[in-house]
Amino acid sequence: MVSYEEYCNAVQVIKQYKLQLETDLDKLTTEVNDLGKFANVTSETKIGEVDCSVRLWGKIRDYFYDELGVGWHEIRVSDLSKISLSKFSKRRNAGKGTIEELQELCFYGGVTLQP
Repeated sequence: MVSYEEYCNAVQVIKQYKLQLETDLDKLTTEVNDLGKFANVTSETKIGEVDCSVRLWGKIRDYFYDELGVGWHEIRVSDLSKISLSKFSKRRNAGKGTIEELQELCFYGGVTLQP
């Protein structure tokens, strides 16, 4: 016979497990949805046509203008090979997420960043 206390403990464990499953499902759903984000990107895609975050787009635009004197409308994904990752990562508000998104964009575009 299961005591009332054991029953309550079991119910609590089931509730925690349900919450864990929901959290894991949300993470997995987000990862799957993000897989195709840059799937249609080629090296000749203009940076203005890429479905990236506003922050990344702004950082790329600013980097090219400040470092290379190039306007944003001229930038293609292949031009990202001119970016120095160490310089880019030191730019204001270029955090971990922005760097990861840049690296993912380069991966799908077939571009290698400079160190």
